[in-house]
Parts: sequence; C-alpha cells; structure tokens
Amino acid sequence: RGLAAVGRAVGGIVVVRLAAAPFAAVCAGRAASVPAKAALEWVGFSAMGLSSLLIVFVLVGDLLGLRSWLGAGLFSAGVVSGALLVLVLGAWRAQRPAVVRVEVPIDHLPADFEGFRIVHLSGLHVGTKLGRNFGARGVTAANGLGPELNALVGGVGGGCAGVCGHEGR
Repeated sequence: RGLAAVGRAVGGIVVVRLAAAPFAAVCAGRAASVPAKAALEWVGFSAMGLSSLLIVFVLVGDLLGLRSWLGAGLFSAGVVSGALLVLVLGAWRAQRPAVVRVEVPIDHLPADFEGFRIVHLSGLHVGTKLGRNFGARGVTAANGLGPELNALVGGVGGGCAGVCGHEGR
C-alpha cells in the first residue's frame, strides 16, 4: 500500500511537470538569457509532442475498446510505450528529411514549361532546435536538384530570428 501511494505521488509529479514543460519552453524561447535554455526547450517541446500522442493513443484505444480487452494496466503500459516509441522515431526521422520525386502531368502545358522543375519544401520548422545548419542542408539539397523554382510552404520557421539570420539566405 505504501509503495503504491509513492508511485501515485511520483506519477502525479511527472504529469504536472509534463503539463508545465511546454509553457516553460515557450517562455525560455522568448527570454534573452535562460540557464540551460536549449535543454529546457527540448524537454518542453518533446513533452508537448508526448502529451499529444498520449491523448490520441488513449482516444483511439478507447474507441477500439482496447482498455476492456487488455485490462487497464496493460492498456496504460501500451499507450505510454507506444507514445514514447512514436516520439523517438519522429524525432529521429525529423533529422533526416526525404526527397520525393513526383512528376505532375498537365494537359495543354505550354512547351516553355515542359520539364519545369519545382522543389516544394514544407514543414522545415527551422528554429532554435533544428538550427541554421539544418536549414542550410535543406537549402543545399533543394538547390542541388536544379529547380527553376523553390516553393517554401507550411511551417518554415519556428522562432528562427537569431538562428536563421536576417540575410535572406
């Protein structure tokens, strides 16, 4: 009984800190000087992602009736381990953007545009976590494809003012 109470107390502290971490990360990102700023942002934004994954996994699991089928303990363990696995794989994959080649046939395209190459960059989110080098690698990879046009869409920057520079590179 005593050990269970300690486990619940520790779990409660972890949940409260998990909920507070994204707010601390946002505040740290806006502050000029915060000790261990990068670590605080990493933990905070990872906690935000983990929280979102936990919510989705619980909702989907409940919709499928997995809690009653597996039991509460196994269901909870599966939700937490599954969310952590997806978080780790997502963080790993985010560091390795992919080039996907797509040919788009267009009827009645003027001859001047035959073979026109467009590079579509989306979801880069260059900022304090990914940094200038990540953005530079993306630009180098895009330019290496020899496009006539680079299209930057979606989440391109995430608080990158001091990281990306103002030179318009």
